[in-house]
Amino acid sequence: MPEDKLVLRIEKNENKNTSLSSLNIEEADALISLITALRDLCNNVPDNTNLKIELKEGSAMASLRGTPSSMAPIFDNFDEVIKRTSRDSVDVESWRNIQSILQNKRFNIEANIIKKGVKTSIKEKVVAAKTFKRASSWTKSNVKLEFYSGKLNEIGGKKPNIHLLVDDSDIIVECSETEAVYVSSKIRLYETVRIAAWTKINGKNEVIERQFSEVYFNDEDFELYRSLIISYKDSRLPAFIDKMYDISNPLLDNKKYSDFRKFMSLFIHKSWNLNVLKTMLVISKDFSNVPQISNLRERLNIFYLEQKNRLKTIKNKNKSDD
Repeated sequence: MPEDKLVLRIEKNENKNTSLSSLNIEEADALISLITALRDLCNNVPDNTNLKIELKEGSAMASLRGTPSSMAPIFDNFDEVIKRTSRDSVDVESWRNIQSILQNKRFNIEANIIKKGVKTSIKEKVVAAKTFKRASSWTKSNVKLEFYSGKLNEIGGKKPNIHLLVDDSDIIVECSETEAVYVSSKIRLYETVRIAAWTKINGKNEVIERQFSEVYFNDEDFELYRSLIISYKDSRLPAFIDKMYDISNPLLDNKKYSDFRKFMSLFIHKSWNLNVLKTMLVISKDFSNVPQISNLRERLNIFYLEQKNRLKTIKNKNKSDD
């Protein structure tokens, strides 16, 4: 089966032919920027095993190639960037860097997408577009991840739940039997329990239900993750993603897989932004075979694919309405 490709070729610099074997500084900088952009686009795809970056002699050519299925996310993400509907900061920044080089009139650069052997130039489209920017990321939701710390009053029951006393209020968190057994094995009645729960709110700002997400056994972890979720509400998406890496990298580097699992479990929910889910998949990719991580990562991937398909359906519906 022929591979699909994204091809970027520097042919001339101020009317002089460009050769990969003899680049001047300006040409080298441009080629490095193009390769870096292709690398970042590749790294931003959760399953990039079949993607390769290729350099070719002659003119200075860099391409990203792979099977049609592995290249499909690259092409889909490009369409979103062009339409200014992309919320992914990595994709937008990578294509903005490519756009900047294509718009440099000192260079003559080809930019083509090759699908099923058919070559289509994207240069004119990219050059003519306004500077690529990320679409707004935030939408209102009636489901929020909330953190509760209080005295454990009751746990279990026919429909398992956890009762905790928080500032004289009885907070009820629904959970599974497994989760109830786990919490009760770690925390005794009337001791302090710290819980993250997905909290559903109605139109009158009243709590309809709370669903267990994670339990914490010390104030440090509880406050760390609580402050992170608060920052999601208050900061822009790139800053939040940076914080995700700041928390994840030390845990994974030091093989604290159980601690990382507690962090990862916060993202097992359909209400998360698609790019947040994708970021967690990218972060955990090299650890997908670790027992503490593998099953949870599979669940995360299900939410990611469901969210992606839902957004695709909405987009297709909007197209048909037009």
